Amino acid sequence: MGNISVKEICEYSCVSQRQMERLFLQNIGMSIKRTAGLIRYQNVWRDVVKQERFDVQDAVYRYGFSDQSNPIC
Repeated sequence: MGNISVKEICEYSCVSQRQMERLFLQNIGMSIKRTAGLIRYQNVWRDVVKQERFDVQDAVYRYGFSDQSNPIC
């Protein structure tokens, strides 16, 4: 949950990645990658608040923040 790739979203919806980018920019005002990053970030904060024992390493792995090439912005 909270860690789906843009490619997977496009395949699921049967829309090309370029068209999905256009739709996101037109309707949301930001790219699909940035939107996905913000959702992942919100999921981490939800876990911080809800879990009695929050494990940052587990969250880094679970939400795909383990790679420097995956920045939020």
